[in-house]
Amino acid sequence: MDNLSSFYFTLANPVAAAGADVVLYDLRGHGLSGRPAAGYAVPDLVADLAALLDALDVARPVHLVGNSVGGTIVLAFAAAHPERVASLALIDAHDGAEGWAAQMTATLALRGDARDAKIAE
Repeated sequence: MDNLSSFYFTLANPVAAAGADVVLYDLRGHGLSGRPAAGYAVPDLVADLAALLDALDVARPVHLVGNSVGGTIVLAFAAAHPERVASLALIDAHDGAEGWAAQMTATLALRGDARDAKIAE
């Protein structure tokens, strides 16, 4: 997963310079955010995004960009709150389907040619 500083320089700063309002935030347990013992399921993180937009009093649909697990979160947010989303940009994201983590763990555990063949599938 990327971090806020790299997104600021590669994406957010140019978009803001073009005149758009840009908000970057840390997910729970990342950056300067608190590290609660629970609340890391996708529905919890979707609720965090909704609460952030509410706290910022954002009334119009927004353009969301999500990288890696951030893509999973904004995809789930769009499914739960379609009226709040103007567009999505997903970068290296997955749909959060059951079994994804186990499949990725098994693929990453492979070595050399076997791993390359599995990834090529």
